[in-house]
Amino acid sequence: MSLTQDFYGLAAELIGNTFAEFASPTVITKTTSFDYNTQQPTITTQTFSTIRIEYDVKQFDGQQIKIGDYMLIGERQKLTETPSPDNCAVTRKGEVCNLLRVSMDPADASITLHVRPQ
Repeated sequence: MSLTQDFYGLAAELIGNTFAEFASPTVITKTTSFDYNTQQPTITTQTFSTIRIEYDVKQFDGQQIKIGDYMLIGERQKLTETPSPDNCAVTRKGEVCNLLRVSMDPADASITLHVRPQ
C-alpha cells in the first residue's frame, strides 16, 4: 500500500469514524452553464460529510477572513469533482454559504473549504 493510500485511510478513519458525531451532510452546488432554451441554469450538486472548524480570533483580518467565516473539513475522496469558488455555494445544516477558498493536504486525502454565510 502506498503512503497516499495510507493517508486516504487515515482521513476516512478520522472524519468518517473518530469524529463522525461532529460531521454533517454538506451540499456543494455549482452553476456550470445556462440553458437558453429553458432559461434555466445548469446545476450540479455533490454531497459529502464535513466537520465545521472555527477560525481562531487572531486569524480574522477583516478582508480574507471575516467574523462569521469558518472551515469545513471532509474526505476529498468522497467528491467526484474538486469544487472551486467559481459559481459554487455550500449548504450545511440549512445554512447557505459562499465558497471562498479550497485547500487540500499534500496527499489529497482531506479537503478544507473556507466558507462565508450569505
